[in-house]
Amino acid sequence: MNIVSTYTAQCSDKKEFHIIMSSKTIVLLARPGLSDKGKILINPHSALMMNITMPTWCVFDDTVDCEDSAENFVKLYALDILGYDVAIGYPMDNRSRLEFYRLGDVSASTVDNDAPFIWGMPTFLAPLHPDVGNTLYQHPAMTNFLDRTMAIFASPDDSTCVGTIVGTGEHVSLQEFCEGQRRFVKQAGGKGFSQIINFPQKSDVIDVIFENLEDFGGYYLPTLNVQSVVHPIWETRFFVVNNTIITSSGRIVSEFPKFDNNASGRYGIEQFSDGLHDDNATVNPYFDIMFDYAQHIVDNMSATGESLHYVLDVAMHDDDDINAVGTPFVVETNGLSNSGLYDCDIMALAEAYALDQCDHPDATIGELWSIDSDVIR
Repeated sequence: MNIVSTYTAQCSDKKEFHIIMSSKTIVLLARPGLSDKGKILINPHSALMMNITMPTWCVFDDTVDCEDSAENFVKLYALDILGYDVAIGYPMDNRSRLEFYRLGDVSASTVDNDAPFIWGMPTFLAPLHPDVGNTLYQHPAMTNFLDRTMAIFASPDDSTCVGTIVGTGEHVSLQEFCEGQRRFVKQAGGKGFSQIINFPQKSDVIDVIFENLEDFGGYYLPTLNVQSVVHPIWETRFFVVNNTIITSSGRIVSEFPKFDNNASGRYGIEQFSDGLHDDNATVNPYFDIMFDYAQHIVDNMSATGESLHYVLDVAMHDDDDINAVGTPFVVETNGLSNSGLYDCDIMALAEAYALDQCDHPDATIGELWSIDSDVIR
């Protein structure tokens, strides 16, 4: 029996979403430390900010991170409101021990092999899951929007390591690309270190990198993304499902969706938000320019014929970028599955993403069990 569920989204124009749901099960893999089988942990401070009646499957725990626990919760809450039969995969980091729990139920249950995954893809699912990762910026339809020089160096072990310049495909050594330059150096492929480094002339570039990455703690460098330095302001994240911008939010690290009808992509932070202090969001005066720019990029990507889900982070050049002041550019792209939500319209996003995954799943339970163990390792 189908259930009709109507929800008035949090966007400023009060769009209504009329969803006809079936009994389709959808699987969300629980984030580490934020669930206990069918119970979801949330920091009570975050819960107080949401202006909702907390469901019975929610457990207050003041030891868990406010933003992380809130983001984990709102995804599940939105899917629950939309009428899905939500199964939590727990624990998410080990296929051999993975079990499934319905919301609020501490007893393991079964899930059909055709049940699709949504959000929270672990690394062992990467071979199955074509959900766009943080390499989309290398796509031929995207590189013209980077507005800076960027090169990828695969696990460099010395300064003579040769990498590839994004967009042109030209080869360049790490030493040549960095010596005497000011570069932004970050770990490619996941969250890791990122830092602006000044490379002196006649210096060994590898040595300079290790000297500047005091908290890195490793003996071998991962794959590096090295860029010319730009100065972003008003960074805004656009959430794209199947080549359509669904919602957006300023990069406000201390924020998360709150189901209060006030979510608006027009709010943001002019300078970099680190989430360590109060972020006073204000209306982004460049939002319309940035939205049109993001839409142009999404149209370019859509023209390739690929069905893509990702987040697109766009910012404006500030006054330090003398030749590009007042123009937008792409900061980075990341897979939708594991990206931060900030203050986006979670109901609109959950609806679009879940419907898409039910119709055209990127990965299913059956595929999870069929993948070769050697690939997982």
